Amino acid sequence: LRRVSHIAASNQANGVFDSVFDVDFQGTSGNFWTVNGAYMADICLHTGEWKRLRIVHSDMRMANEFTIDADNPDSPCEVYLIAKDGVLVHGSDNQTPRRIATRAMYFSVASRADVAVRCTADGVYTITTDASNGHQVIANIVVTENPDPFAVVLNMDVLPMFQPKRPEYLHSLLHKAANEFSTFLVSFLQIPTDPMQRIAINGDLFHNHSHFVNNMQAGSYQEWTIKNAVSHPFHIHVNHFQIFQNGITGNDTNWTQTGDWLDVLNAAGTVRFRADRFGGTVVMHCHILEHEDEGTM
Repeated sequence: LRRVSHIAASNQANGVFDSVFDVDFQGTSGNFWTVNGAYMADICLHTGEWKRLRIVHSDMRMANEFTIDADNPDSPCEVYLIAKDGVLVHGSDNQTPRRIATRAMYFSVASRADVAVRCTADGVYTITTDASNGHQVIANIVVTENPDPFAVVLNMDVLPMFQPKRPEYLHSLLHKAANEFSTFLVSFLQIPTDPMQRIAINGDLFHNHSHFVNNMQAGSYQEWTIKNAVSHPFHIHVNHFQIFQNGITGNDTNWTQTGDWLDVLNAAGTVRFRADRFGGTVVMHCHILEHEDEGTM
């Protein structure tokens, strides 16, 4: 999913229009969205068939919540959350998948999710953006009967839940004693004296590859508190982190839960992770591309 700024706009210098993207609706804020590069794409399903959608929200600036068949309280469509940022959802009890009753899927800037979707009736069902993005229709789910009477279709009323076996670095840290963790605070704040009004991490802009804001021992347990991450989504390389306190995003209570593993956090909260076996430089930064390029890393 990609948001595209309204390119077909007037060039003030010569009045020429750039019509590379020629669409019939530019949205309330001069933006429109594409799905796999297509404007108003159709996603095809067969009736009653469960299909796994691996969604990448490649917007570089804005979070969004996409809802399937948003205006229909009796929708025949269902959504189950399987994984976020490439890791099976965990919650407090290591259960996956989770039913998303509202069919609302929240994505921070440049985050990912795997969902299972099915619709039990033929028809066309919209995928829309959230209110802050104008409730725009960005794609349709087109559901038809399978023409092949011998087709093998995964058709079950409820997706079974299970407890996945995880590698050691994704074992839950929710109940580990606090004194086993090294703690660290990450705060995104604007530098008042900076003419560019750039955002620093703990008062520091990126200098060079040999300037570090923290040191971790391989194998150590880390507990980090992240502040001001609503406007500046926090992203770290190498290690996924587990939500320990706060850090909840999305309107559906099943979309994000304490215990889930992520690598992008779009809300203030405390996270835990194990700095596994990797020894070397680990990058952390604001996941808004412009801020990262300006030194918020």
